[in-house]
Formats: sequence, structure tokens, C-alpha cells
Amino acid sequence: MSNCCLEAIIGEQSSRPREQRTVVGEGDLTARRSRVDVASKDASLVSSPHRGDLELSGIDCDGGPLACQPVHSSDNLAKRRAVGDEGFVRDLHHKDGRCDRVGRQVDRQESLFQTLDETVHARDQQLVSCAHEVVDGGRRDLGQRCDLLDGQLRQRDGSQKFQGTVDDGVSPLCFVSFPKAGDDGKTHLRDHKLENTLILVLGTKRWVAMKHETQVRLIEELISRLDSGTNVDAGGFRRNPTSVYVDPDLAAKEWETFFRNHPQIVGLSGDLPEPGSFMTIDDFGVPIIASRDADGRFTAMVNACRHRGALVVEEERGTSRRFTCRFHNWTYDNGGALVGMPKREHFGAIDTNCHGLIRLPAVEKYGILWVHPQPDGVIDVDSLLTAELATELSSWNFGELQADGRMTFDVACNWKLAIDTFGETYHFPSLHQNTINLGFHGNVSGHEKFGRNHRFLLCRRGIDHVRTLPQEQWKLTEAATPAYWLFPNIQLITTDFGAFFIRVCPDPKNPARHTSKITIFFRPGTSERAEELDAHRELQRHLSQLFTDIIRDEDYVMSASQQVTANSGALTHIVFGRNELALHHYHNTYRAALGMESLPLLSDIDA
Repeated sequence: MSNCCLEAIIGEQSSRPREQRTVVGEGDLTARRSRVDVASKDASLVSSPHRGDLELSGIDCDGGPLACQPVHSSDNLAKRRAVGDEGFVRDLHHKDGRCDRVGRQVDRQESLFQTLDETVHARDQQLVSCAHEVVDGGRRDLGQRCDLLDGQLRQRDGSQKFQGTVDDGVSPLCFVSFPKAGDDGKTHLRDHKLENTLILVLGTKRWVAMKHETQVRLIEELISRLDSGTNVDAGGFRRNPTSVYVDPDLAAKEWETFFRNHPQIVGLSGDLPEPGSFMTIDDFGVPIIASRDADGRFTAMVNACRHRGALVVEEERGTSRRFTCRFHNWTYDNGGALVGMPKREHFGAIDTNCHGLIRLPAVEKYGILWVHPQPDGVIDVDSLLTAELATELSSWNFGELQADGRMTFDVACNWKLAIDTFGETYHFPSLHQNTINLGFHGNVSGHEKFGRNHRFLLCRRGIDHVRTLPQEQWKLTEAATPAYWLFPNIQLITTDFGAFFIRVCPDPKNPARHTSKITIFFRPGTSERAEELDAHRELQRHLSQLFTDIIRDEDYVMSASQQVTANSGALTHIVFGRNELALHHYHNTYRAALGMESLPLLSDIDA
């Protein structure tokens, strides 16, 4: 089997996961629950046909998809002979040889699948081995530069989980779920199902520079809610009309106000890691090239040739000193200046200084990239964020992060339903009971508004250890995971090892669809041991993949099901509870920006 095929089956490259695209639709809901219908261009071979109905007829020499053919049972063959199907009988001997060849191909295919299973099993064993090696190495080698490595084994749902911490530069152990091994002890990606299985992840050197008194305040708030059995409290309920998820007129107004005519966060600095880096964006009605010029400055341009208006750059991202339009080879540098055109003497004299790519407002600040889709637009970052949030975001040093993997989810739900799922942990013990809930306390959260933006805190189970330490040793990322909502459509989730950058983009033609574009960022390692750093990175990569799988297979499946009922009109309103404060903030912020009345706060929804 070729390396290309193996990478496609596993769904990631050894050094850098490929970009993936997955469709989550209302027709996929039942199949999604069985987790067998993932439609990803980089994992197209993960799901195998049901062997009872189809047989794999072979694999091409390049490791391409296997063809599937109907298989006639022996009973059917006997029946066809019995009724005198002579044509079938005459062809039978001729087809026997062909069937033998197909059978041999099937045998080879089965052998390849066996080899793949063994490879995947060995890979997963290596991951677990690396995890244990990191822990053991922490006890041995890191002991020279750490005061303690507290670990405890706890039993829950028949599986072992570690909890502990390493002081002086290494974040605590956290846990999520590995794919459950099959009856033969091997992990089968074709039957990928998350269960209560162990994964250990060590973060890199602590880098949070948020004011320590702020970290202590936020951790104390979470501990107080844990001890008192309380949560954030909006002070009442709000009814949100389901029409906001289906109304085409409202969707058109949102599109013009929030996306075409508002500054857009298009990525983090690590999306353009070096001079000449570029990416194209087509999510706001204007085709955009975002790039770094030869001096490393961030710039943005309309992706349209000044000759006849064709797209100049068709690739999603890359590195180049020049952009050349395929139509007539007009060429621009990566700052947008027109630097070449063939047969100028035939075309006629023009001032090249006046025919560069149209520039768009672009700002890089706090490691975040902003672009305005309109050439005459204005970007005032500190006004968009507020001074307090700007200071806090700068403390995370997002500019150091490196992009490591990207995926795109095309989901049959309104973009605001996707945003809603990141605004409460009330659903953790139910929807995520065997996944995220293992590492987080559901029904406990924190929330703080910064103008149109907010910080939402997910309470990690690591807080149970943090509270036993002296306050001067408290670290926010050990006790919680901060998730920033940056108006209108960004979820920026910070982690021990980097960040998840989630950009939620509406479909301008269909209020019932949106696209979520997720980028995984890692912070450069600080370990002097290459093998330790590699082990950390591989574990972090696996954790990140599982987290995005949970968004796709659990959160967005629920969002798509909500869209089904919204489309039906059967419900006129849904209810935001007192403990869903972030959702109150999302929707009243949107309504205020559109000049709509706020959703009223209700003390009693039964009246």
C-alpha cells in the first residue's frame, strides 16, 4: 500500500495533519450517531462497506478507493440453475476465472486491511508508550528540576485515568478518550468509537502572562461555584424566537452588517509564518488574498486581476514571491504591486503603479489578523476589543503559535446555532458524558463581558488539584479552559499547548447552513529533549483531533437537529436558562448591532 493511501486511511500526516472537509447534514443525523458516515477528503477510506451486502473487489496500484460489487449468495446460484438460466450457466465457467482473480484481489485487500490494523495498533501502542515514557521520564529526569510529580490512579467506568501535576514548567496531566480497542485488543479506525479510555497529555512550558491576581480571582469564582453547587446566573430566562435561525431577510441583514461591512478576524499570525506566505479567503462576498510581503508585513488585497477581473490566486494557501493571473499572465508581487505583463507594446501603455491589486485594510495585532472586506473600511482593534480584553489577549502571546492542522465542517445549521454550542457546559454530563465530561466539570463555568465580546471559562477537573496548592502557584490553564468569543463569529479557545481557532461563516444563500473552519495551533516546545518534545506534540495532535471530532460528531449533530425543528416552524421560541449566560449575551449583542429590541429577561417562563 502506498504511503498516500495509508495517510488517507489514518487521516493525518505524521508531521502535519492535512486540511480536511466534512459535511454534517440533517440527512446524516441517524448515521452520525452510529459514527460511520464521515465524509472527509482525507479520511475517505475509514468507513468500510457492510460485508454482508458488498464485497471489496480490489485496490488500485496507487492505493485508491476500493471498488464495490454485489455478491450473489450460493443459494441464489442454485436457484438460477434450477430455473434453467442457461445463459448464466454458459457464462459461469468463463466467470470462474475472473472470480478467482477477484478473490485473490479480495485476499490481498484483506491482507492490506490486516496490515493497516496492525500498523494503527502499533501506532496507538506507541502513543500510549510515549505517554507512559513521558510520565516515567518526568519521575526520573524531570525530578532534577521539579519538586514533585503528584499522580493518582482513579477508577471510573472500568477505565484508568491519571491526575497529577508537574511543577516548574510542565502543565498537569489531563485526560480525554482514545478510540476503544476492539475485542482483539487492536484499535480499528473503521470502527472508531470514543469510550472511557486513557490518554495522557503533558503541556509545554507554562507561558500564561495574564495578571496573576486575575487568574486567582477567576479560579476562586469557579471553586466557589463548585463548593456551593451554583453556576453563572443570568438572573432570569430569555425566549429566543426560532425565526432568527431561518428568516432569509434577517440572514441578509446579518450578512451585510456583520460580514461584508465589518472587520473580520481571518486567522492568527501563525497562519502566515514567513515572508511570502499567503492564504485566500472567500467567506465575505469579496475574494481576498492575505499575505506577508517580502519584509514580513501583513497585507490584504482583493483577489481580482486588474486586467479582466479573473482570480489571481486559486490555491487556498502557500508561499510565493509573485502572484500570476493564469488568464493573461499579469503578475503581481506579494504586496500587490503589478510587476509584469506580457507584450506591453501590443497591449498599450499603462501606469503600472495605478494597476496593482486593490488593497484592503489589514491589521496584525496581539498575534491576530484582521481584514476589512471593503477598501474604504476602518479597523480599530482596541475599540473592537476594549482596552481590558486587548491587554488580556496580548498576554497569551498568540503570535508565537504555529498552525499545525486545519479542517472544514459544512453543517446543515444556522451559523448562530454553531456559536450557541460554545456558550454553556450544561450539556457536558449528557451529550459529552464519555468524552469532554471526563476532563471537565459540567454545569460550572465563568463568564465575563468585554463590550461585544466575552470570555467563557470551562472548569477543568484539574481545579481539584489546583485548589490544594498555595495561591501563588495557581495557574488558570490548570483549572480552566478560557474560550473567547470575538464578535461576530470567532471562537478562540486557549489550551495548555496552544489554541483552537474556530471561524463560523454563514452561507449567504441559505440561512440553514454554515461552514466552520477550525485551525489547530501549537506553541513551540521548550524541552531540550527532542524525543520528549516529539512525544508531547504527537499526543497533543491526537488530543486536538479528538476534540474536533467531538465538535463534529456531537455538538454539530445537535445543532443540525435543532435546525430541523427550526425549519419546521413547530416551535416559535426556545428558552435560554439562567445558567446559559453566554447565550443571553450572544443574541442580545447581535440584536443590538442590528437595531433590534433586546430579548426581555423573564423571571418566570410559565406565566
